[in-house]
Amino acid sequence: MLNSTVEELFELAIQIENTCQALYESMEGKFAHQPEIVSYWHCYALEEAGHARWLADLRSRSTRDELEKKASDEVLLHAKKMLKFTSDQAGKHVHDLEEAYQVATELENSETNAVFEFLIANYAGDQGTVNFLRTQLKVHMSNLQTNLPRAYQSKSARRSLKAL
Repeated sequence: MLNSTVEELFELAIQIENTCQALYESMEGKFAHQPEIVSYWHCYALEEAGHARWLADLRSRSTRDELEKKASDEVLLHAKKMLKFTSDQAGKHVHDLEEAYQVATELENSETNAVFEFLIANYAGDQGTVNFLRTQLKVHMSNLQTNLPRAYQSKSARRSLKAL
């Protein structure tokens, strides 16, 4: 039993998004010699900042009673695991774009989305907001591949672009 509250879960989720933003910002620096890739990572960092704001907004619209409820141990474990993963990855040495892309892919297909989905499903309120946030999450995940500049769509091309 972790005995953490929903408010603490929100805080963990916001920290995860902020750490993801910092990770993508660090990728901008690692590929500063390739403006298209800097722009790619910059857009992803901005999206993570937006996720943090959405979560903060959901938290602010929750009642004190909702926030003081005991959070799901399973979701809390996912959140703690992802915060550790994102923190560990922020300091990871990336040698090329393929390694950076794989870190991002793992991150975007991780438990982070389970935590975000749990918070959306339980605290977003009206169905329109739930649908909007779920759509934004799906678009965000697909952008990882679709927004990658055409010259770097292949694994070999990503391998050839070395990090600074």
